[in-house]
Amino acid sequence: MFIGGRLLIIAVGGCLIALSAIGSPRNSVNNAQQEEQRPPSNSAHEKADRQPLAIIGHVTVTAERENKIEPDWAKPNCKAPANHDEADLCKQIGMAEAAKNTVTLNIIQVGLGLLTLVGLFYTIRYTRITADAAVAGTKVAERALTQLEAPFLAVHFVEQGINAKTVHGIVFDDLKYCIRNYGRTPAHIVELDDFVTCLEIGAQPGPMNPDRRGRPMPYGVIAPPDADTQEFSTVTHVDLFGGESGRSIGDVVNVAFFQGFVRYRDIFDDRYIFGFCFVFDLKGNRWVLMGGDEHNYCKKDESPEPPNTAVPSGDPRSVRSSLNMAFLRSRNG
Repeated sequence: MFIGGRLLIIAVGGCLIALSAIGSPRNSVNNAQQEEQRPPSNSAHEKADRQPLAIIGHVTVTAERENKIEPDWAKPNCKAPANHDEADLCKQIGMAEAAKNTVTLNIIQVGLGLLTLVGLFYTIRYTRITADAAVAGTKVAERALTQLEAPFLAVHFVEQGINAKTVHGIVFDDLKYCIRNYGRTPAHIVELDDFVTCLEIGAQPGPMNPDRRGRPMPYGVIAPPDADTQEFSTVTHVDLFGGESGRSIGDVVNVAFFQGFVRYRDIFDDRYIFGFCFVFDLKGNRWVLMGGDEHNYCKKDESPEPPNTAVPSGDPRSVRSSLNMAFLRSRNG
């Protein structure tokens, strides 16, 4: 039984082999006939047709190119560029914007530089104005100190030297006077000149020569503030009668004039010259100022320095006399 089954299987297998051998020649013949019936073609296309995988790859690439979205080159999307070219374009746009901003900043810097120059110019200008104002203020302060605090000198008569109201008529004597200071600072008298002259009625004396030198005063002749110097004197024996022996006012044919100048220094060591001119009024029995600026003046002295002298002063109110009385006074006074 077992052996019979095996034989049956072998027989069936042999039949199947025989059938397959008969079918293979037919398929070969059919394939040859189909090849002969096809039109001739390029071998490359045939090879491509024979390679279905290559044909499938070509179709895929073409489909991708057809479906590719071209970017808007006028307005690229730099936040999410679609491809490398768009990304490069975005980089170039960024560099161009940076260059534009650099140019703008340079223009702003140039403008700021120009504004700085303008500001520097006005700073220098107003600094100059401020400096000029400071100099002017300093000069005003200096003038206030040198003029408001300066000595103001005047002639104060102690004895007139001429007396027209006596029982004996006009009497002549020595004229005694002092220099009074109405200012706030002292004046150091360094030189003095005075004289009395007479001229015909109606005539006036000429101005004094500015180069004329007076008597040098010793150290210590001071005109204190709101006080007088020591007394000075000069003779007044002038001829008012024209050589006649008259004594009364009616006999007078000439007029007496008293002229002079004082050179002094202030506390700032500046030198000034004070000139004066008086005429004697017989009716008023007094000396009165006469003349203009050429006769009565007070101005800076431009003449050479007066000669130095070490002669002590005889003025008991001078500085040197005060020191001498303080240190050299004896027990008996």
